[in-house]
Amino acid sequence: MQSIKSIEELKRQCSDDVEGFFILLNGGARSSKDIRYEPANDTWCMTNGIDDSHVDYKSTDDFIMNEPMIVKAMAFNAFFKY
Repeated sequence: MQSIKSIEELKRQCSDDVEGFFILLNGGARSSKDIRYEPANDTWCMTNGIDDSHVDYKSTDDFIMNEPMIVKAMAFNAFFKY
């Protein structure tokens, strides 16, 4: 389990392939996400583990704006790579 503390670190961790991550929630529960970043065109794709919903983001700014829980989890040292 590796703590992810910034968007730049997340980019490095998931730019080669889809990687598994999770937000550590209160009580020890986890919110799982599979994330891939494409550096060539600055796009993101993410699948949520709870319901297999899939979301594509057109840019890093789009990802940050629409995934505030991930950004907040990073700030609180609660976002991890499996």
